[in-house]
Amino acid sequence: MVAPEKRAGAVAAMFMGLTIATIGGVPLATWFGELFGWRAAFWGIAGLGAVAITALWLALPQVPLPKSDGVLAEIRVLAAARCWPHWH
Repeated sequence: MVAPEKRAGAVAAMFMGLTIATIGGVPLATWFGELFGWRAAFWGIAGLGAVAITALWLALPQVPLPKSDGVLAEIRVLAAARCWPHWH
């Protein structure tokens, strides 16, 4: 989704967001769960996830997907030797 010369910055931004979400989100969700119960925390996180998915759906451009040969063809890829580690 980004230009090749900006890929490193995009990956860094993604990991920075993941780190901030972990450092801030886990304690906040724990506090929320202690205050209102684990079910409320669960539904709150699910709601935030739904908002994030909707925002991404609306903000990102639609990228055409390549034609697939079906689910079985996708699963058959796992049998390819290049998908498995080669330890020597």
